[in-house]
Amino acid sequence: MPDSKPNGGVEYLIPKEIMFFNAPMFRSSVGDTDYTLKLMAGLNRAGVSCSSYEHTKRETWVKRLVINMLGDRRHDPIIHLQLRPPGTGAWFDNKSIEGKGIGYIVTVHEFSGLTSDQHRIKVLDYIQAADHVIFTTAAERDAVVGYMPNLAERSSIIPVFPTIQCSYPTPEKIDRPNNVLWFGTIRGGKGIPEIIKFAYLIGQDEELKGKTKIIVVGTPLNPVDLSLLLRTAYGLKRADMPAIGHDRDTANNKLAVMLADFKKTGREPISPIEIHLSVNEKDLPQYFDQCNFAYLPITRGANSNSAVLPVVMGNGCVTISKRGLDTPVALESGGVLFAQTPGEALTIIKERIKNPDLNIETRSKANEYVRSIALENAVREHVTIYSSLSLNKELGAKMDVLKS
Repeated sequence: MPDSKPNGGVEYLIPKEIMFFNAPMFRSSVGDTDYTLKLMAGLNRAGVSCSSYEHTKRETWVKRLVINMLGDRRHDPIIHLQLRPPGTGAWFDNKSIEGKGIGYIVTVHEFSGLTSDQHRIKVLDYIQAADHVIFTTAAERDAVVGYMPNLAERSSIIPVFPTIQCSYPTPEKIDRPNNVLWFGTIRGGKGIPEIIKFAYLIGQDEELKGKTKIIVVGTPLNPVDLSLLLRTAYGLKRADMPAIGHDRDTANNKLAVMLADFKKTGREPISPIEIHLSVNEKDLPQYFDQCNFAYLPITRGANSNSAVLPVVMGNGCVTISKRGLDTPVALESGGVLFAQTPGEALTIIKERIKNPDLNIETRSKANEYVRSIALENAVREHVTIYSSLSLNKELGAKMDVLKS
């Protein structure tokens, strides 16, 4: 029987091992992998043994991997699949564990945003087979419950925790330049067009011009978006840019080299945009400390499926984002400021510069929200789910013996 350990006065049945299947086959899913690795580290610290298996690009290889992996174990683990088709999790084969008495959990990182019916059907197949399903937003679960009304009984909502350490600075003691941070993966859906429009508005505003700049700290993914940022920042023409082609990594590397050359030769941006690529996590605090504000005009709006949002909130940036269908009630309490357009964001920032005391309450509420979804809380909720599933499997096995 799995170990029983105290956790905050509550006895949990700790399973022998959790086997995580993540992916990604495509670099668009790097955030999912980072989330999985940080969650595993937190679970290991809580006494739950975890292992991770990344997919290969061929489904047959994955089937063989699952069979061999389970054959090497003297006990039945719980398998936890991280799912966001087509990049994360979509090669795992449900049939490889059917009838083996193995606990099976699926975390759905995206459903309503999928544009392919084929991908949606595949997600529903995984959900149907799972013992328990975890969603990161209430809106995502509601979207699936429309297809499976009984799903609520075997599902949970666990928001994505900040995957980068938060310093939770004391709001009253923060004294930073009035720069604006944009942080995240440089790709579609992250608000790059709005950032470019925002930079134009800053450059035209007499109160902010020459005093406020946008500091972009990003990981390149879509070279088209990165090229657009560089062209805007340095006043380049399309003909000045390297050919992008079909290889994203090659194109991003060329653009990164171009940016590095500009910095090496002392070429200054002509727009109020300062770009930093692939910054090491230990170096991030210096950029947080340079920015009084953060502007994250995420296409879907502020939501609990984003690790970036709580990271900037928990590191002292007064954060502005869009309101969307996925925006949780907890964010409506004042920890995030909402602007649907770059013009509205500009108005908010100018108001907050004139009335800096308003930022104290915003930062306090932001810290409160981020602490409520921190990794430690996510670990506790996962352990509760694993414990329940382990206990059910243990009791089920005993009942089968009694019936035989």
